[in-house]
Amino acid sequence: MSKSIQDQSLLQVGKDLLALLKNNAPLHDAIITVGRGSIKAKDGSNFRNFKAHSLILQARCDYFKAYFSSYWSKHKDENGIYQIDLSGMGIDPEAFDHVLSYIYSGFIEFHTLNLPLISYLHIVQAADALNIELLLDYTKQSISVPSLIKNRFLEILLEIRDIPGCIDLATTCRVYLFRNPKVIFTCPMMTLEFLSELLQEPILGLNEVAIWDGCLNWAFRNNERLKSSWSDENPSSLRETMKPLMPLIDFYMISSDNFMRKVSKFKALFDGETYDQLLRYHSKHINWRQSVPLKPLRINSRILGEQAILFLANSIKSKSSFPIRYTSIDEIPYEFHFLLRSQENDGFHSLKHNPRFPILILILCEQRYVKGRFTPVSVDTSGDFKDFDFQFETTTEDFSISNRLTSEVKQADRINLLNWLELSSSEVLAYLKRKLWNHLRIDMFEIFSIIPKSVKR
Repeated sequence: MSKSIQDQSLLQVGKDLLALLKNNAPLHDAIITVGRGSIKAKDGSNFRNFKAHSLILQARCDYFKAYFSSYWSKHKDENGIYQIDLSGMGIDPEAFDHVLSYIYSGFIEFHTLNLPLISYLHIVQAADALNIELLLDYTKQSISVPSLIKNRFLEILLEIRDIPGCIDLATTCRVYLFRNPKVIFTCPMMTLEFLSELLQEPILGLNEVAIWDGCLNWAFRNNERLKSSWSDENPSSLRETMKPLMPLIDFYMISSDNFMRKVSKFKALFDGETYDQLLRYHSKHINWRQSVPLKPLRINSRILGEQAILFLANSIKSKSSFPIRYTSIDEIPYEFHFLLRSQENDGFHSLKHNPRFPILILILCEQRYVKGRFTPVSVDTSGDFKDFDFQFETTTEDFSISNRLTSEVKQADRINLLNWLELSSSEVLAYLKRKLWNHLRIDMFEIFSIIPKSVKR
């Protein structure tokens, strides 16, 4: 039998079995219950029952093969029908309809179905839950379209971030997320759980006042009792919504002016002692004493990833005669203080650059390449740094959140950045285009000051 005839025969077998399923599954001996939600609706609208044949299920799906071979599957109802309850797995009924069709036929003609993105994502979740790897890969391939990921990355990430078979897709989505971090507060599907997870990341391209504003906006949108109004006299609703997020914001890194203008009017959200400490700190009260450890400085970058931070920290030449190789951000004895980003036209960040310490320039070119340059500027000989000056170039894939960074380090001429301190971001961008990499389109640049943790903020 030729391969084409064999393929046609296999396709026809799949179509015949699918027709059997769609014709109300005659002679079925199993009923599968699926649904999403913690409480079953009285009318059953959140849940559906599917008729199926146990022989086909266990022949075509490893999950059902294990199910029918276990002791707890031996019990049938009075009509001899297996009652398979998958309601605790959170599988979407519409998605399971497509999964069951795939189990019977061996294919899904996505191009003829015109499904919305959320349906694809629910099929991915169902395929992962039932351990159908081919269907998982096939469905994931259908949504791994660069233009779709670029425009819907957060929606995709919310659904697939915990699926082991989608690590590569989740990593790509996270790169887009950390290029555009403000969307975490405006996405209507953002959950408290995922928002809290993101705010615990050591790298997030937002300053603390932007995070405070974003958390407030998210809280007002996600609490019906807050959508009309809020007052100091009745803060309980807002306090309840913001309570899990408050410990994740570093209020000491908000400028004193912004604290007084934007935070102090919400003092009812803090416990008394915490607010009193913050107020004394920001008002520069003579009796202020640090009573709790400061949070590790969140790295405000939309270009740097964790492995990139480690690469850069390990590239700094220390005075120590015994070089240390850092393997986690917590081990790094430096802080990357954000100074300037090309996407923000408000000049330098309120953290003024101390010319004792080096500057790092990062440039994102055409969303594909990262170029960077260290410059010592003016390094104090009594500090923790020796003179160093180098440049690197790598791809964004290597410079991403979780991928390993590999880069060839090259010697470069020093760049005198001291006169940049009074320039606007547009002027710095023009300088970079003119002097450094004029042949590439620059999408974004960031400038940091690298300061030993032993130096007080």
